[in-house]
This record gives sequence, structure tokens and C-alpha cells, in this order.
Amino acid sequence: MKREVFDLLDDYEEERLDLESATPLSARRIRGRTMSMLKRKEERRRAQHHSRLLRGLLVAAAVGALCCVTALAVLSSLRELARADMGISPAAPVPEWSEYETAGREAGETGPRAELTAALCAGERLYAYLEAGPVSADVAAALAENAAEYEWWPSEITLSTCSILLEQMGYDPETRTALVKVSLDSQELEEAEEVGFTLQLRKDSRTEQTYGAVVIPITEGQTIRCEVDVPVVNATADLASNLHPEDIPLLSDYELEARLTRLSIAVGKLEVVLEAPDAAEWLAASGAGQIQGNSRGLPPEIQEGFLRSLYLKSWSAGVNEALEGMTLHLRDGTSVAVEDLPVDGAGGWSAAENKPALMYDGTVRYEFVPSQALDLSTARSVTVGGVEYALPAAEWSGE
Repeated sequence: MKREVFDLLDDYEEERLDLESATPLSARRIRGRTMSMLKRKEERRRAQHHSRLLRGLLVAAAVGALCCVTALAVLSSLRELARADMGISPAAPVPEWSEYETAGREAGETGPRAELTAALCAGERLYAYLEAGPVSADVAAALAENAAEYEWWPSEITLSTCSILLEQMGYDPETRTALVKVSLDSQELEEAEEVGFTLQLRKDSRTEQTYGAVVIPITEGQTIRCEVDVPVVNATADLASNLHPEDIPLLSDYELEARLTRLSIAVGKLEVVLEAPDAAEWLAASGAGQIQGNSRGLPPEIQEGFLRSLYLKSWSAGVNEALEGMTLHLRDGTSVAVEDLPVDGAGGWSAAENKPALMYDGTVRYEFVPSQALDLSTARSVTVGGVEYALPAAEWSGE
């Protein structure tokens, strides 16, 4: 499976890398991303957020940490914990949210098993919650605390290319069952009918226990689409902020203009389309072609990918500035700023998994990914770039 080059090329995937391992992310990267998410979730629990667009609330001391008996007294099941984590109301869930019957574990049952309890599909993004057991209390505590030696692991993934992260979200000590959240991104989800993998528990990068195969059905989702017209500027300072100090003198004094032309809102993300000068024009104007990636320890053969990564990052600064203050207006008369929606990680708008044939020709998709489900039925309009745009009714995929 193709592996993403994370540390130096966050927005670039080298198409020529041929890695046969089924490992979608390195253990170090998963641990790092998980720790970042845990810290962000703790900050989010302490913050005040508008939540009318979100189904449900975060549950303190239950998300991203070991789910103890006290927490389970509030949340009577791991399924309820999954709903709370995704912001789903049992009384009126978003239609993209699917729940599945599980056999559960009887006291004293010893055989390893993993079962799908819930999932939410949103185009190229998928969230799923698995119940896995038996897991000892000590191991569950280590997983919840992000101990370096233990990690949940997906093997034998049925997709050829994807980014996937597994996190332990809760634990039932009575049945020794863990709730594992799966966050997956892949362009293949648009065409797939299901995703399968085998859930494993690893210790020190070696398989400790195999809990069995899991199959996640891919269901249709809704999208709101709207035409917008928002100017975006890319200038020397935007590129310089992504460079080492010794590279900055190589740049030209330049300024390029582009426009955001389309906005789409799905249950799991917001997306805009940037129509910009292509990579060749940007290289000629910026002088970035003089920067050698091998000065950062990159192999010479991926110099082109290094420059393309800088292209995306430099435009990201202008996109985030143009979308600052973007506000969703709801049908009940209230509003919520997009930047106030709860997120995992750093938040903000970043380049989505784009099709290279388009993105370097100047058509780039940028996305904002909230950590809880959006209820599209509540959205009335959006203000972006100082202009309010009415939002049409949501459409189901395939319409």
C-alpha cells in the first residue's frame, strides 16, 4: 500500500513509491496524531462552542480517555459513547449515521471478536466505531493513555490507497470490551460498496491479538452545493512562512490572485474549490524553483513533489485568510462561525486529497473537517468574504 510522506511533504504523496506493506501509517505517526487529537479534545471539552448545527454534545471524561464505571453510569453503553463522540442525537440522528446490531459479550466469554456498532459516511471520509474484546483493563488503560507499546492496528485493508487512524474511545470493564474509532480517508470510498480490514492489537509493533475481520458498508450521503465568488491572494510572505530562513532570499517579490468558486457542505466536512494560476505559473512568479529539497534531506528524485507541496501550502495561507469569519446561518435564526466548530488537530482549511491532474493545473480543493456530524437540515445560508449566500436543499449522492 502506498504510504504518505508525512513529515516533510504533508500535502504530497509520491506516486512512484512502491511499498508492499499493508501498513497505512507508521506506528510513530499514528501515536503522534493520536496524542495531538487527545490534547485537542481535552481543550475542546473546556471551550464553549455553538452547537445548534451539531447533533449532541461532547461528554466530559469520556472521549479520548479510558471509559470507567463512573462514565458508563452516564453513558449506559459504548454505542451511546459513539453517538456522543460524533455528536449524534438518538432522538433525531443525521441520516448518514448508521447503527448496527452487535451480539455483545457475555461475562466469561474468552474468544477475541470485533463488531461494527456504528458508522458515518461522508463522501471520501468514513468514521466507524467498533466494539472489540476481550481487552484487559491494564491494556485498555495503556491504550487510552497513548502508551507507546500498545496500539490498535488495521491489517488487510481492502482499499488500495487510504489514510486511516484507529483510536480507543472507551472501555467497558464489566465485559472487557473496548470502543475503537476508525477515521478513514480515501478517494476510493466514492465508488466502493464496503471497506474491510482485520482489527489487531499490537505491542511493540508486533501483533499481540487478532480480533477478526470487520466489514463497513458504504452508504450514500447528502451534500449542499453553492456557487461563491471570493478573491484569494498568494504573495511572497505566504510562501516564505513555509521555508527555512536560508531559502527565503531565493524568492521573487510576487503577488498572484485566484478565486474560490464553489462551496459544498457534507455531514463530515466543508469544502471549497480554488481556481488559481497553475503550478508552472506560480513557480515562474515566485522563484520557488530555485529551492532545492535536498537541502532538507529529501532525495533528488522527489524534487518535483517537494515544489508541488510548497505550491499547495502557499495557497493555503490565502485560502484561510479569505475564509476567516465564515459563518453558517441556521433556520432557527442563530448562527455559528465555522472556526468555532469543534475539530481534531489544528483545524483550519487544508488541501484535500486532490486529483493531481487537476490540482497542479490550478483547481485545488480545500476542506475544513469538524470532529462532529453536521446536520444539513438546519443550514439556511452562509456568509463568506462578506457576502451572504443562500443555501439550497441538500442533495443525495448520485442525484
